[in-house]
Amino acid sequence: MPINGLTPSGVDHGDYESFMTAENLYGEQWLLAYEANVKGWLPSAGTADHVKDEECFNFLKTNGVCFYDDTLSPRIEPQLPPEPGEEEEY
Repeated sequence: MPINGLTPSGVDHGDYESFMTAENLYGEQWLLAYEANVKGWLPSAGTADHVKDEECFNFLKTNGVCFYDDTLSPRIEPQLPPEPGEEEEY
């Protein structure tokens, strides 16, 4: 599933989903763990909302704090793979 038009269809986001935990809010991947939750890009690992369950980060979330403006990023247009026998243009 593409993330809000920022990644192409078919990309495996499993590696990124593993960062969606409360522990990762306090590590090197804190921005991903926070922002992907707030924007609804990736689900929390497990059943609970990991951002809501952490007091400091929940404060940011409930006050609408975001660090990434996805309206400033170019959108990725879906592209069909070339037909068999067709060469790709570079």
